[in-house]
Amino acid sequence: MADPSTRTTVKHSTSEFYNERYAGDYMHTDAYSVWGHGDLRTRQVLETLSFAQIRPRRILDYGCGVGGWIGTLFRVFPEAEISGVDISSTAIAKATKQFPACRLESFSGITAPFADDEFDLVFSYHVLEHVDDIQVSVSDIARMLRAGGYAVLIFPCGNEGSFLERSMRLLEGAWLPTPDGRSVLFFETDDGHVRRMTSRDTLAICERCGLQAVAELFSGHLFGTLDWLCRGTGPAYINKVFSGRPPVGHFARFRLQLIRRALLAAHRLIGKKSLDLTKKRNPVKQSAVALVRLFATLADQLLTGLSSLEWRLFKRNSRGTVQYLVLRKAVATADA
Repeated sequence: MADPSTRTTVKHSTSEFYNERYAGDYMHTDAYSVWGHGDLRTRQVLETLSFAQIRPRRILDYGCGVGGWIGTLFRVFPEAEISGVDISSTAIAKATKQFPACRLESFSGITAPFADDEFDLVFSYHVLEHVDDIQVSVSDIARMLRAGGYAVLIFPCGNEGSFLERSMRLLEGAWLPTPDGRSVLFFETDDGHVRRMTSRDTLAICERCGLQAVAELFSGHLFGTLDWLCRGTGPAYINKVFSGRPPVGHFARFRLQLIRRALLAAHRLIGKKSLDLTKKRNPVKQSAVALVRLFATLADQLLTGLSSLEWRLFKRNSRGTVQYLVLRKAVATADA
């Protein structure tokens, strides 16, 4: 993919880019998607949705992709009519096969093909870091919400103080400029990310569009990020994040190498929790394999537990790498 600073000048359009990606296992069966729909991420989404004090009749999944969250929305709101929209017609075709009763539409990324004030709830999961113009997208989300309706926006956060942000300080040129005057981490560009915004900047845009904050939650302070790197990525991605740019000094190089090697070791260890104990081996080797699998399972459970505890204790702490925003569209007063 083009560098985010030049993406809007190339002929390769955003829709073409995502059509190519969705033609494969993107956001479906790839490691990140499997991790991203795990128990903890689902719980985080459910807790965030609980702040929308409404029984919605009509819901829009904005940037629905192949429909990864539509099933969850149906479980939470079984009486609601759920629609979806995405810039990729390939993704919409796949989602339609799975959810034929839903109205699922592709669009240009500017104005979704739905009426003003049509929805009680608009849900968007890890989409706004991909859109060409976030102001346009948030404005369109607000347009489709009825007065008093809710928007739930979940996407990466650029606030200071997280483990990831502090680690990126150890690298030269870790933040790249983007066309809309913001910045993005260098390793995100291949994933189609074109911005990483602070929650303050995000809320400022939402307020200009008539959306008022109801709740601000955050994840990925430390263990959530380690969980993502160890389970949702692989060695190539870990190496890129922590050695893809020159370090700012010798001590920074040492710290980055230490982090990288620890993550690679954790990734390898956790991967061994699925070792096959039914395979025929000599007794000594079988005992060794069983022991490795036990340690791997314990490590996996420890990381899961710490990530869950972090969310429970620190979800109100803004020093996270993912922002979970619940917003309400203002209700017009009688004097307006």
